[in-house]
Parts: sequence; structure tokens; C-alpha cells
Amino acid sequence: MSKIIYSKYSNERNKKFQIRTSILQNDDGKKIVKKLAIVDESKKHIDDIFENFERLKDNYYLDERVKINLCNKTEDGLEFEYLEGMTLDKIIDDFMENNEYDKSIEIIKDFRNVIFNVSTTCGFNITEDFIKVFGNVDFNSDTKATLLSNIDSSFNNLVINDAWNIIDYEWVYKFPIPIRYILYRALNIYITTSVYGSKLKDLNIYDILGYSELELSKYEFMEYNFGRYIAGESISLQNLYEDIKTKKYKLEELLISNDFNKRMQIFYDEGNGFSEENSYYIDLEMKNKITIPLEKDIKSIRIDPASVNCIILINKLDVVFANETIDIKNNLITNADEKKQDLYTFLSSDPQIYIDLGNRFQKGYINFEYEIKKLDFDTYDIYLEVRNLMLNNQNKLINLNKELEERNMQLDILGKEINQINDRLENTLNELDNAKNKIYILEKRKIKNILRNMKKRISK
Repeated sequence: MSKIIYSKYSNERNKKFQIRTSILQNDDGKKIVKKLAIVDESKKHIDDIFENFERLKDNYYLDERVKINLCNKTEDGLEFEYLEGMTLDKIIDDFMENNEYDKSIEIIKDFRNVIFNVSTTCGFNITEDFIKVFGNVDFNSDTKATLLSNIDSSFNNLVINDAWNIIDYEWVYKFPIPIRYILYRALNIYITTSVYGSKLKDLNIYDILGYSELELSKYEFMEYNFGRYIAGESISLQNLYEDIKTKKYKLEELLISNDFNKRMQIFYDEGNGFSEENSYYIDLEMKNKITIPLEKDIKSIRIDPASVNCIILINKLDVVFANETIDIKNNLITNADEKKQDLYTFLSSDPQIYIDLGNRFQKGYINFEYEIKKLDFDTYDIYLEVRNLMLNNQNKLINLNKELEERNMQLDILGKEINQINDRLENTLNELDNAKNKIYILEKRKIKNILRNMKKRISK
């Protein structure tokens, strides 16, 4: 008999994409992965995933190392092989943790070469299906694209053992998509979800891989629209800008009551990473203060304070051992999208706070005092766009002022050069006048001498 050891519900999506992914283990210890439709509307999505497998398995990836994880249809959904090995994101995490940044960059470049080496490359042309999913974002026709795109090729969906195993292919599309967007998306997911994501971004990974600011802005907008498409809230660029132009928002107006937050999930890592089976829930009952006990074998703690996008104000976060209290409030690792002092904004529906206990392995407890509010996500999206638009305009204004200063400096230099030329011209004219005067004097003397000589001849 099999038992579920892990489940993830994707019920924040549009109903037609809502599924459950579970890991099951039988009495012999063998594991399998199952994907099931949560509602009737999402059964077609399950069928589409199987079709994605059929499309990808036959020589789509040209790199011989790549294998597509096996998928079989069952009466109630899909069944996948559970693969042993490390996911690429964990490999990169290890490199980053050990400050082996060159290795992180090299394996990301290797990943790039793998996902770029596919059998369906083409030039880009925009289609109605593309606009429906990603918005009206245009690229040059010579932009390298692929007719069949697995945009689910993220680092955490690639298990590496003796092969590079693609374990998920939920989002596969049959229209041209810029191939560099797939790499951007994998990087963006890692940067926004991994505890080492910000460090990788600080290495200028986008610059290293040749992304321009214009290219990134296009991919950001594609990702924005894709997220809204999956959530059933697709929005056009034109409508977005109309919202931005006609509405103003204050952050405090985007918050709604904290009645949503009834419990908090605590994960503990004893050296094998975080898992559902090594977690428990704390019933909050509207409390803003919890105590988390620590056993001696715990290496790190992950706090999932809510299951929705939210804002959290951390008032206190201490680790208490027998003879020591450590304030860790200012040394947290989170997947927050924005941080202002002790205020964290989580746009993800899975906010996470990580506490590394180092090698202490002591009994103790954690004091956590906080205030939490749910965000009105739709409105906050527009708020972010307004803020980003303002920041972009400020940056443009700064750049224009710099350009104006440079032009003024150039004008000053040109003015000085013109003055120097005028001075040289005036000096030349003065020299010419002097020369004329000298010539006049010489000519006058010459005439006087001639007249004098003539008089002498006549007098003789």
C-alpha cells in the first residue's frame, strides 16, 4: 500500500490549471510521483501534460545527456518515475554556499547550451497565441526562437545523475517563443526563490549571459503576463498602462485583514534538507507571537508564515540557547520580493523565512514576534507597475540630466575652442595689419629713394 509523503496543491491558479502533485511511497520504499486534476476543469491540463511528454521524448533535445522523465496515464491522472539525484538548483546552491561562483556560472552556461540545442529552432514571429499567453511583446524576426518550447525548464525541474533528466514539462507551447526567455525564466525563478538568488544576481549573471536591459524588460513583461494567464487574470500592456495612468495607490490601502492567517508551518532540517514530513503547524489563533522549540540535531529552520502573498513586519526574532540569546532579525534569508527595514513584502503565495543555526546543534527555542497582513495582489501588481514606472521615469530624467550636463560641457569646450580660434584669428589679423603697415612704410621709403635719385640725376 502506498502512502503520500509529500503533496503540493496548485489551487491558486485558474481552475483549468489547478492540479495536485504528490510523492507516494510503497511498503518497499519505492517512490512515484503523481499529478491529478483538482477540479473537472483541469482534467484537460493533465491530458496536455501527457501530450507534452509525447512531443518532447522524441529527439526534441539534441544533447545526448538529456532524458525526459517517463510519464504514464492512469485512471485518475498521470504517474511519473521518481528519480534519484540532485536537482540543478541544489547543485548551484552548493557552489554558491562554498563561494565557488565560477562553477555556478559554468554549470549555468552548460544548462544554457543544453536548452538552446533543440530541434525546432526558428526565427521569431508574433502570433495570437503568443499574445494570449505572454502579451503583445515584439522581437525582431532574426531573434532566435523555438516552435516547441518547454518553458518549465527551470533549475529545480532538472535532476542530474548519469543524465540530465527533465522531470517536469507542464508548460510546453507550440508557437515561436524567444529561446533566451526560457533561460531568463530559469534564472528568474532561481533568483527569486533560492536563498542564494540575490548573490547570483549580484554576480551580474544577466550581463555575463549577454542580456541587455531592453531584452530583460521584455522578458519581465512576458513573465508578468504569463503569471496572470496562469492565474486567469491576463492583462494587456495597453490596459495596464491605462490603469497606471488613471489610478494612484498607497501601500497601506493594499492590505486586507489578517483573518486569513490561522496557522504557520515550521520546517526543520537535520541535514537532509526541508521536507513536508519534517514539518508541523502552529495554530495562531490571531496571536502575533510564537515560540519554536529547537532540538539538538536541528541544523536550520524554515518558517512559512502564511500561504498567501502578504506583508510581514518582524518586531522580534531571537534564537535562545542555554546561556545565549542571539538577535537574528537583521540577518535573515527570505524569498521576499522587497524589504524596507523590518518590513518584508512577499508576492509569492509561499513566503519563506530561513534561519541557519550553524553547527550549534543545541537545544533551545526561537522567539518570533510579528505583524502580518494579506495583500490585495491585483492592486499590488498595479502599484508595483506604477512605482516601477515612476522609478524608470526618474532614471530617464537622471540620464537626460546627465546627457544635458555632458552636452553643456561639450558646448563649454566648443565655446572655449571657438574663443581660442577667434583669438588666433584676431592675432592673425593684427599680424596682417602690421605686415601691411610695414609694407606701406617700405614702399614709401622706396618711393622716396627713387624720387631722391631722380632729383640727383636732374640736378646733374
